[in-house]
Amino acid sequence: MKRKEYFDKFENALMSLGDKMSRSKVFSSISSAMQVAMTAIIVGSFALLIPSIEIGKWQEIVYSIPYLADICWRLFDVTVGLVSLYVVFVLAYVYSGKIELKEQVGVAVFSLVVFYIITPFEDGTIPMTWIGTKGMIAAILIGILVPLAIKFLVSHNIVIKLPNSVPKFVQDSFILLVPAIIIFSVVCLLSLIVANTSYGDIHNMIFTLIQTPLKSIGLSLPGILLINILVSLVWWCGIHGDVAVNALGGLLSVAELENLAATQAGTELPNIVTSTFFNSANPGGYGQLLIPAIIAVLFCKSKEIKAIGKSAIIPAIFTIGEPVLFGMPIMFNPFLLIPMLITTSFNIIYWYVLISLGIVGRFAGYGISWTCPPILMQLLGSSTPIRAAIAAAIMIVIDIFVWLPFMKAEDKQKLSIEQAATEEE
Repeated sequence: MKRKEYFDKFENALMSLGDKMSRSKVFSSISSAMQVAMTAIIVGSFALLIPSIEIGKWQEIVYSIPYLADICWRLFDVTVGLVSLYVVFVLAYVYSGKIELKEQVGVAVFSLVVFYIITPFEDGTIPMTWIGTKGMIAAILIGILVPLAIKFLVSHNIVIKLPNSVPKFVQDSFILLVPAIIIFSVVCLLSLIVANTSYGDIHNMIFTLIQTPLKSIGLSLPGILLINILVSLVWWCGIHGDVAVNALGGLLSVAELENLAATQAGTELPNIVTSTFFNSANPGGYGQLLIPAIIAVLFCKSKEIKAIGKSAIIPAIFTIGEPVLFGMPIMFNPFLLIPMLITTSFNIIYWYVLISLGIVGRFAGYGISWTCPPILMQLLGSSTPIRAAIAAAIMIVIDIFVWLPFMKAEDKQKLSIEQAATEEE
């Protein structure tokens, strides 16, 4: 009885945490902004992929086509190279809507201005250093803080009030004027103060004090292992794992983009843990739900489980695990939580060790879509594609062996129920 009470308390705590995170305006806004930015990132990633593949005479063919390589490099520069600008604008727009600011476009533009204010100029031009991946955390902070500051000033009537005789659309255009002057002035003052410190500029201060420590924790083996376990737990409760992944604040995307920039520059890839690394460890989505679908189709005898497996395996191949989670069901099934947590932990450690030892190369940062099937994902995304694809296949086989006894036990139970029902008829 006590064991059941503890289990219920644990389950309720997870559901409460997941519910709070899913309703967080900050996390949901960051997620939305990253999804919008991801469109540009994918375009830039594939543009870089075209002239970077070194298979046979591929590069010879690419560079023999007039302007093709130049077009690819330009697409990369204006997508991935400017990603922080896209994030700060979209995030400010989305978040201002969530906190009920009507002037969403104006707030987004002003957030972009603040980003430019803290960005150091060199010889009258803006360097690419901080408007790409290195400025991502600054972009996220500005995209959240500027709408909050404007909301505070507007709600306290620190605005220009025009007579009622003035048309409303004219009044609306002046609402943000005073908040903008105050915010721009404060940020300019802060920029001048920081310029006289060892940091040199606000971007460098944020990168040194926030982004670098966050990366060292969130992208470490213990950090990513903890995140993946938390993701599987909340997903097992029926709450989408994104609410836990969003807590990384875009660090996985930043790491992916840093590797992409290194691939472009031909330098050493800086990060082991990236978004492609994370997705590689989760075939079929959070909780490795492709694995029970494969077992259901190949090894199970229960009509119910086999039918669910057949209908769920195609979506699971493309990382859509809901049919498996809710259909089998795995959700709130404590018995099947055991293999889920084992493979959740093993897969992260497996990839981290393989890459750390140099058996498999680091992921090149191409931003392969999370819906890409396993093995193909590693083939397209790794700096050592063949070895990574083989490693992915081996991981899936190991995962199947972990899940198999648990799925067979579940299958046996379902089969006995089905046979009993048939005998009664």
